[in-house]
Amino acid sequence: MLVNYLENCCVELHEKKEKYRALNSQYKKFYSRDIRDEMNLLKRETAKKEYEIREHLYDELAELALIKIYFPDLYDVFMEDDCIGKLIKKKDWLLIRKETEKQKAKKEFDIIRKKRKELIEAKKFIIKWPREKIDSKSLTATWPALKNQIKGTLDKEDVIEKIRKIDSKLKREGWLVLINKSMIELPLKRFMKKITDLNLSEQTKKTIMEKSKGKGSVKEYEALKEYNNVKRKKKKYERILRHLLIASRDYLADLKKTASKPKTDGILLSIAGSIKIKKIDEKKWLADMRSRLE
Repeated sequence: MLVNYLENCCVELHEKKEKYRALNSQYKKFYSRDIRDEMNLLKRETAKKEYEIREHLYDELAELALIKIYFPDLYDVFMEDDCIGKLIKKKDWLLIRKETEKQKAKKEFDIIRKKRKELIEAKKFIIKWPREKIDSKSLTATWPALKNQIKGTLDKEDVIEKIRKIDSKLKREGWLVLINKSMIELPLKRFMKKITDLNLSEQTKKTIMEKSKGKGSVKEYEALKEYNNVKRKKKKYERILRHLLIASRDYLADLKKTASKPKTDGILLSIAGSIKIKKIDEKKWLADMRSRLE
């Protein structure tokens, strides 16, 4: 059960956090290189564990949503935890949503895109504004996306920060629209194109890297660095593609059913094939959870 995994992760991350505090206290007293190296190792281990948890939470989005719906107090306990809470918060916005038919979804997305365009224009205007203070009325009159979001006379930097937060919220709303079954092919095609281009670039960089061997350490280093950068970018986009498919369970389920069709992109098929759709018997899950929490 996901709750067992989360509880175990809480314990492990808190242990690492306390160990780091103790090491940091020792380091301030002795400035030992060995202690510093141990601290750096612990930071890497913690980052690796957090990455594992983030990826696992994507795989368990459906169960995480059930915890939020049926056991909100427990969900809040996890959210408020100073170690694991920040990881769950990054998935929280994906949990409760409904599928929207294409025409309505497209209309919603166009509205969000228009608002984000306004924010870009407003930000450019504010950056060029000669004074440190700016009246919100002039902004909201020109850019309706800021209406009810900012009030009074504010510092330029405060307005820019508010715009950043508004844009971040709109971006998430946009993604919630795009992961609808009727819309998801738009971002999927975009990222598949990036991966295809990076596949070609990877082959080119690999050839350059192999030819550079024995031609001086600097050339070899640069060629290897460029090759690894391309590989990292490709993994990043493959990971994003995987996350999109997991977030759109209905589309993923249909894709798996029609995976044998020749028109389906090979990259998409490969990633979809690596994802296991976890079927949850909600009635049994509820009984198990209640028994587990008694």
